[in-house]
Amino acid sequence: MKPDYNDRNEQARSIRLPDYIWQAVDEDARRCRRSSVKHIEALLIRYFDLEPSVELDETKLTQVASVESLPRKKA
Repeated sequence: MKPDYNDRNEQARSIRLPDYIWQAVDEDARRCRRSSVKHIEALLIRYFDLEPSVELDETKLTQVASVESLPRKKA
């Protein structure tokens, strides 16, 4: 069944995970600058391949390429 990306119904559930898993999720979420809950959501969307298809036109591809080619600041 294909997901309906316009469906914004949400359901609250609690999951129990061992502490070491929550620690890994929390650390990775901080690295990605998002909450642990949003990080779990992103991981599951990626795992189940539920992302909507995104078509990039030439303009968007050029913009992405130009941003990727910018020099990065060293920390």
